[in-house]
Amino acid sequence: MSRWIYGKHAVLERLRLSGGGLEFVALAKGMKEADSNQVLKAAKDAKIPVQWHPRGWLNDKTGSDKHQGVAASTGAFKYSELIDLIEASKPDSTLIVLDGIEDPGNLGAILRSAECAGALGVVIPQDRSAQVTAFTEKASAGAASIVPVASVVNISRALEDLKKAGYWIYGLAGEAKESLYAQKFSGRVCIVMGGEGKGLRELVGKNCDVLLKIPMAGQVESLNVSVAAGVALFEVLRQRGA
Repeated sequence: MSRWIYGKHAVLERLRLSGGGLEFVALAKGMKEADSNQVLKAAKDAKIPVQWHPRGWLNDKTGSDKHQGVAASTGAFKYSELIDLIEASKPDSTLIVLDGIEDPGNLGAILRSAECAGALGVVIPQDRSAQVTAFTEKASAGAASIVPVASVVNISRALEDLKKAGYWIYGLAGEAKESLYAQKFSGRVCIVMGGEGKGLRELVGKNCDVLLKIPMAGQVESLNVSVAAGVALFEVLRQRGA
């Protein structure tokens, strides 16, 4: 069954990856020539056919009017297996595990940060969690096509498997006593983020080696989960000397 990704940057990134399984690209009639030319060239280079349709047609197919006149038909999203990420791990790999992120936009933003920070992959639960949708791919600005996403039945069990593979598990929690910036990150690092407004579930928190907090200087109690994930990922990257 075909699905749709949309948004100029998401489609261009997929085209940059030699087409990435795209069936065809759809452009809105009457869109700006500068925008269409960029997509047309990328589609030609990737040898992906292009179709022109009314903007309303793209609205119907994508279920959104935020497509910027650019969409693409593709196959179902292919999730990775946790064992694949473990086998691909290097001595200094970084993973991020998401314990019940519900907003597909937040998932997309985290995928974007994970890709920019050089993370090996992202792990999400199969149930009670946002999955990778067209909106997620748009929010990820193409990162969903690059960063492997492993879908697991049980997050706590996944953390146990990662520990056996040599990962240190760091959970972000507002109630933690130790600062993110006081922690020395080395070796294989796994960052665990809780869901929006709920934080880490108790059992997941107990499966973390260390709980960390991001120091706050303002009056608002917490950051958006995707922002917090980015802060943590780039602190790990900074300590690795990037």
